Amino acid sequence: MNKAVSVKLFVLLFLSTSIAMAEGPDWSELDSAQQKLLKPFAGQWDQLSEDKKTNILKGAKKWQTLSSGEKKITQQRFKEWQGYSKSRKEEIRSGFNAFQSMPSATRQQLRQNFEKFNKLSPDVKQKLKKQWKSMSQSQKQKSIQKKLRNKRLTQKQRRIIQNRIKRKK
Repeated sequence: MNKAVSVKLFVLLFLSTSIAMAEGPDWSELDSAQQKLLKPFAGQWDQLSEDKKTNILKGAKKWQTLSSGEKKITQQRFKEWQGYSKSRKEEIRSGFNAFQSMPSATRQQLRQNFEKFNKLSPDVKQKLKKQWKSMSQSQKQKSIQKKLRNKRLTQKQRRIIQNRIKRKK
């Protein structure tokens, strides 16, 4: 074989290997524990994108580290998620993305506020919820805007938060 043909064959071999690796592992390349856990995906595994396979494998790896109690909670949440409408799922994803795009200090403050709220007695929580529900839309808006002025949020994040409040009425 001449040198040009050898180089072309090497390049083709390299490219085909790279393409195969980019497609993620074949079903047969998964170990038996992974195949057992991912059995619902067996029929469609070869049609999934690399990103989808990667995300599924990450989820499977995380699942294996959960305690039985955590698995039970996760299954309940997934069942609840499946019952949501498409618009409700989009609303949740939008809120999650807005939260993720906030500065870490703001996220930390929100987490702390959430934890404080959860530590309140059920009576106090109920009273605060009732107070919130009794407020008019403009009162809610003013209250939120006052709190948001002190936070470093983008306009988009503020709009998402305000839209969520409008929907909850």
